[in-house]
Amino acid sequence: MKKIIAALILCTAISASYSIGQHSSATAAPSSVRLCANKKTGVTIYRSSGNCRKTERSITITQSDVAVAGATGPQGPTGATGPQGTAGPQGPTGATGPQGPTGATGGISGSCSSGIIRAGCGYYSEDLSGIDLAGGSLAGSNLQTVNFSNANLKGVSFRGANVQSPNFTDADLTGADFKFANLQNPTWSNNTICPDGRWALMHSGTCTGYTQ
Repeated sequence: MKKIIAALILCTAISASYSIGQHSSATAAPSSVRLCANKKTGVTIYRSSGNCRKTERSITITQSDVAVAGATGPQGPTGATGPQGTAGPQGPTGATGPQGPTGATGGISGSCSSGIIRAGCGYYSEDLSGIDLAGGSLAGSNLQTVNFSNANLKGVSFRGANVQSPNFTDADLTGADFKFANLQNPTWSNNTICPDGRWALMHSGTCTGYTQ
């Protein structure tokens, strides 16, 4: 506010100066103005001549002290980052994708679904309990968790087959060939007849180690 008042007074002083020398093109605007401020009220006035009164104090204002109208000031510091806004509403549910193909189920693989148990096929969790495969071949087959309990497997070839977790409870494996087979986690019983022709009971209830 003081600068605005000072600017008005300075402009008044300049105007007065120009009025005095209006007939002289060489008259220059004053670079400073002497003002008189009331010691009690602070009211400032411009006296074109004479000294300030005893109740006043003298103030000198230069052009550099006056704010220039329209001038751009220095850029202020960057303000603090505001708080994070609230989360927007949840978008609509996307369209349901197409149904995938049906997965494989247990039983005999598609290429061996004729009902004939033969070599090179895949049997998954198939119940072949009590089946008579004597002299047959399951060589190269993929046999996983197949139930061979009480089956007649005499002389059956399991050569190169993948035989995982089979159930040979009470099965007859006399002469069965497990050469090159991947036999893992089989289930035996004391009454299982091992490939060597002996009861599993005679091998402490297992045929493991007696399959070749």
